[in-house]
Amino acid sequence: MSVAITLTKIFINSSVLFVFVTKLAEAYNEKPIEKEQNKKILSLILLVSFVIGFYVDKFGIAIYLLNIFNLILINKLILKQTWNFTLINVIFSCSITSLSKMLVLLIGKVFNSIPTSGFLSLIEFFVKSDLITVIFNLLFTFIILKYAINYITNLKLFIDKLNYKDLILFSCLSLTIIVPVTYGLYFNTVNLKIYMAIILIDLIIVLTKYTQYYIDSQDELKQEKTYNTTLSNLVDSLRVVKHDYNNILQTINGYIVTKEYKGLEEHFKELYKESNSIATTESVNPSVINQPAVYAIVGSKYNTAMTKNIKFDVDVETNIKEINFNFTDLSRILGILLDNAIEATEQTDTKEMSISFSYNKKKQADMIEIKNHIKANSKIDLNKIFDKGESSKKVKSGLGLWEVKNIISKKQNSQIYANIENNTFSQTIVIEKS
Repeated sequence: MSVAITLTKIFINSSVLFVFVTKLAEAYNEKPIEKEQNKKILSLILLVSFVIGFYVDKFGIAIYLLNIFNLILINKLILKQTWNFTLINVIFSCSITSLSKMLVLLIGKVFNSIPTSGFLSLIEFFVKSDLITVIFNLLFTFIILKYAINYITNLKLFIDKLNYKDLILFSCLSLTIIVPVTYGLYFNTVNLKIYMAIILIDLIIVLTKYTQYYIDSQDELKQEKTYNTTLSNLVDSLRVVKHDYNNILQTINGYIVTKEYKGLEEHFKELYKESNSIATTESVNPSVINQPAVYAIVGSKYNTAMTKNIKFDVDVETNIKEINFNFTDLSRILGILLDNAIEATEQTDTKEMSISFSYNKKKQADMIEIKNHIKANSKIDLNKIFDKGESSKKVKSGLGLWEVKNIISKKQNSQIYANIENNTFSQTIVIEKS
């Protein structure tokens, strides 16, 4: 009878693990697994399951190591998956088994403390024979697979973005689930209250990590939309120039034929202004500002400035993509500084502002400088401009500068300086390479 029960557990558990590994891989890769691969996977799972099934009491925690090795072998050699996906797959598989064992321990303790008869005796049989572990494995697998397949696009992006620190963290969290259950199962030392608290903490950490990823993804999506809008505006500007080209030539020809040289001079002045605008537009393109987040924010503010008849010069003399700074944070900083510059410039007669990106070899640092004109009677205290509350209440051109300073102060390789000279307000961000 015991051999029959063991074989039943082996075949059911093997089937559950096979379905979990293959269905998750198919959803992740968006293509079915080949028949030959399926045969190899099933053979390896059955082989390891037989070893674990008949020698579980002798191996102890080594059964998990054997299972981990088997899953790595399947994912790397047969399915040729990334290490990120492989390790997450291993963590999920082992955690499922551990949680099932934990529930069996809990149910076993309950049945040890109460008399059983009838239907309860049948349940007790499932508990003592460990068949209930198989049922829980099946249940957990079904739940995880359903969630994973329904949200596979987000999960795939999340898994692909995990770095080695994240993988080490998740591996350590999985050990806090696996190790207590294993030793609790064989040496009866599991404290269920502590264990449940550990699981809750693990869950909070994982959800926090995923929530942060989701927030970052939404920021990236907004940047991408801004990027596309900016690029579209650039293309539209160039189309307008191309469309007007023949009209411009005909107008010039008309002035020449009629010998209206005074009118021609005025016309050329207007064309020169437009050509300056076009020249600036050419610098606001993704090949020059080659980092999407920075391009999106600079391009967006450039378009805003143009609608307010503000001349916005953009000068790029460094590889923006290689700036040693978190680009999500950098785009937030530039957004605040450029909004302030546009607001201040609107209030002046000289409606000009600029942003420049350069590299200082002596300091071995990238320099980002934003300049704008301010009113002659502007009272800006450079010593207090970055103080909390000061910029938003007293210095209109410094709105949000406390937030900028707060972000930069968290980085060890960057500083920001403000200066006023000849009614020009400038802010320089210095970002060291290391």
